[in-house]
Amino acid sequence: MRIPHDSSNVLHIGLAGLVGMALAVLLGADYAMADNAQPVAKAQVQETYGKLPLSFEANRGQTDSRVKFLNRGRGYTLFLTPSEAVMALRHPTKSQQTALRIRLMGVNSASSLVGAEELPGKVNYFIGNDPKKWRTNIPTYAEVKHKGLYPGVDLVY
Repeated sequence: MRIPHDSSNVLHIGLAGLVGMALAVLLGADYAMADNAQPVAKAQVQETYGKLPLSFEANRGQTDSRVKFLNRGRGYTLFLTPSEAVMALRHPTKSQQTALRIRLMGVNSASSLVGAEELPGKVNYFIGNDPKKWRTNIPTYAEVKHKGLYPGVDLVY
Protein backbone atom coordinates (compact mmCIF):
# COMPACT_ATOMS: atom_id res chain seq x y z
CA MET A 1 0.00 0.00 0.00
CA ARG A 2 1.28 3.47 -0.77
CA ILE A 3 0.26 6.94 0.31
CA PRO A 4 -2.17 8.37 -2.26
CA HIS A 5 -0.88 11.40 -4.14
CA ASP A 6 -3.82 12.20 -6.44
CA SER A 7 -3.98 15.94 -5.78
CA SER A 8 -7.45 16.29 -7.30
CA ASN A 9 -8.84 14.22 -4.41
CA VAL A 10 -6.72 15.68 -1.61
CA LEU A 11 -8.02 18.19 0.91
CA HIS A 12 -5.55 20.28 2.92
CA ILE A 13 -7.39 20.95 6.16
CA GLY A 14 -6.82 20.82 9.90
CA LEU A 15 -9.45 20.32 12.57
CA ALA A 16 -12.19 19.55 10.07
CA GLY A 17 -10.12 16.50 9.09
CA LEU A 18 -10.85 14.95 12.46
CA VAL A 19 -14.55 15.24 11.71
CA GLY A 20 -13.90 13.45 8.42
CA MET A 21 -12.18 10.60 10.25
CA ALA A 22 -15.15 10.20 12.56
CA LEU A 23 -17.51 10.14 9.57
CA ALA A 24 -15.40 7.47 7.90
CA VAL A 25 -15.71 5.25 10.96
CA LEU A 26 -19.47 5.80 11.11
CA LEU A 27 -19.86 5.17 7.39
CA GLY A 28 -17.92 1.93 7.80
CA ALA A 29 -20.51 0.75 10.32
CA ASP A 30 -23.29 1.73 7.93
CA TYR A 31 -21.88 -0.48 5.17
CA ALA A 32 -21.57 -3.40 7.58
CA MET A 33 -25.35 -3.36 8.18
CA ALA A 34 -28.00 -4.79 5.89
CA ASP A 35 -30.17 -2.24 4.10
CA ASN A 36 -33.29 -3.67 5.76
CA ALA A 37 -31.90 -3.48 9.32
CA GLN A 38 -34.21 -1.92 11.89
CA PRO A 39 -33.35 1.80 12.39
CA VAL A 40 -32.90 1.36 16.16
CA ALA A 41 -30.58 -1.62 15.73
CA LYS A 42 -28.64 0.18 13.02
CA ALA A 43 -28.17 3.24 15.27
CA GLN A 44 -26.98 1.05 18.14
CA VAL A 45 -24.44 -0.73 15.94
CA GLN A 46 -23.15 2.58 14.57
CA GLU A 47 -22.78 4.00 18.08
CA THR A 48 -20.94 0.91 19.32
CA TYR A 49 -18.76 0.73 16.19
CA GLY A 50 -17.64 4.32 16.76
CA LYS A 51 -16.48 3.42 20.29
CA LEU A 52 -14.20 0.58 19.22
CA PRO A 53 -10.59 1.27 20.17
CA LEU A 54 -8.07 2.06 17.45
CA SER A 55 -4.99 -0.04 16.93
CA PHE A 56 -1.88 1.38 15.27
CA GLU A 57 0.76 -0.78 13.55
CA ALA A 58 4.39 0.22 13.51
CA ASN A 59 5.66 0.39 9.93
CA ARG A 60 8.21 -2.39 9.44
CA GLY A 61 8.31 -2.21 5.66
CA GLN A 62 4.68 -3.10 4.92
CA THR A 63 4.01 0.36 3.43
CA ASP A 64 5.75 3.53 2.21
CA SER A 65 8.93 4.27 4.18
CA ARG A 66 7.74 7.80 5.08
CA VAL A 67 4.95 6.24 7.17
CA LYS A 68 5.87 5.55 10.80
CA PHE A 69 2.51 4.11 11.94
CA LEU A 70 -0.72 3.07 10.25
CA ASN A 71 -4.26 2.19 11.23
CA ARG A 72 -6.54 0.07 9.06
CA GLY A 73 -10.30 0.15 9.37
CA ARG A 74 -13.36 -0.70 7.35
CA GLY A 75 -13.17 1.57 4.33
CA TYR A 76 -10.05 3.50 5.29
CA THR A 77 -6.35 3.37 6.11
CA LEU A 78 -4.72 6.10 8.19
CA PHE A 79 -1.01 6.77 7.56
CA LEU A 80 0.97 8.78 10.13
CA THR A 81 4.18 10.47 8.99
CA PRO A 82 6.34 13.04 10.81
CA SER A 83 4.66 15.91 8.94
CA GLU A 84 1.11 14.75 8.17
CA ALA A 85 -1.73 12.31 8.68
CA VAL A 86 -3.18 10.86 5.48
CA MET A 87 -6.49 9.00 5.49
CA ALA A 88 -7.11 6.94 2.37
CA LEU A 89 -10.87 6.41 2.05
CA ARG A 90 -12.04 3.50 -0.12
CA HIS A 91 -15.43 3.52 -1.81
CA PRO A 92 -17.36 0.45 -0.63
CA THR A 93 -18.52 -0.69 -4.08
CA LYS A 94 -16.06 0.90 -6.50
CA SER A 95 -12.32 0.52 -6.71
CA GLN A 96 -11.86 4.22 -6.00
CA GLN A 97 -9.81 5.89 -3.31
CA THR A 98 -9.84 9.45 -2.00
CA ALA A 99 -7.27 10.95 0.33
CA LEU A 100 -7.84 13.28 3.24
CA ARG A 101 -4.48 14.88 4.03
CA ILE A 102 -3.88 16.80 7.26
CA ARG A 103 -0.55 18.63 7.01
CA LEU A 104 1.12 19.79 10.18
CA MET A 105 2.52 23.19 9.22
CA GLY A 106 5.78 24.37 10.78
CA VAL A 107 6.33 21.09 12.62
CA ASN A 108 9.56 20.72 14.59
CA SER A 109 11.92 18.62 12.42
CA ALA A 110 13.33 16.99 15.59
CA SER A 111 9.88 15.73 16.67
CA SER A 112 9.26 11.99 16.82
CA LEU A 113 6.38 9.55 16.47
CA VAL A 114 6.38 6.80 19.10
CA GLY A 115 3.97 4.00 19.87
CA ALA A 116 2.37 4.07 23.33
CA GLU A 117 0.47 1.41 25.25
CA GLU A 118 1.62 -1.63 23.29
CA LEU A 119 -1.22 -4.07 22.68
CA PRO A 120 -0.92 -7.87 22.96
CA GLY A 121 -1.81 -8.44 19.30
CA LYS A 122 0.84 -8.63 16.57
CA VAL A 123 0.40 -8.21 12.81
CA ASN A 124 1.91 -10.47 10.16
CA TYR A 125 2.14 -10.07 6.39
CA PHE A 126 2.84 -13.31 4.51
CA ILE A 127 2.60 -12.02 0.95
CA GLY A 128 4.22 -13.94 -1.86
CA ASN A 129 6.64 -16.87 -1.74
CA ASP A 130 9.78 -15.01 -0.66
CA PRO A 131 10.17 -15.17 3.15
CA LYS A 132 12.58 -12.19 2.97
CA LYS A 133 9.62 -10.03 1.98
CA TRP A 134 7.37 -11.27 4.78
CA ARG A 135 6.80 -8.95 7.72
CA THR A 136 6.12 -10.70 11.02
CA ASN A 137 5.54 -9.93 14.67
CA ILE A 138 4.77 -6.24 13.99
CA PRO A 139 3.80 -4.53 17.25
CA THR A 140 0.48 -2.73 17.65
CA TYR A 141 -0.27 0.21 19.94
CA ALA A 142 -3.34 1.83 21.45
CA GLU A 143 -1.87 5.28 20.85
CA VAL A 144 0.76 7.05 18.81
CA LYS A 145 2.41 10.10 20.37
CA HIS A 146 3.94 12.80 18.23
CA LYS A 147 6.42 14.21 20.74
CA GLY A 148 7.75 17.75 20.42
CA LEU A 149 5.49 18.60 17.51
CA TYR A 150 5.71 22.29 18.41
CA PRO A 151 7.49 23.89 21.41
CA GLY A 152 5.68 22.51 24.46
CA VAL A 153 3.11 20.63 22.32
CA ASP A 154 2.70 16.87 21.83
CA LEU A 155 -0.06 15.28 19.73
CA VAL A 156 -1.69 11.96 20.65
CA TYR A 157 -3.59 9.89 18.08
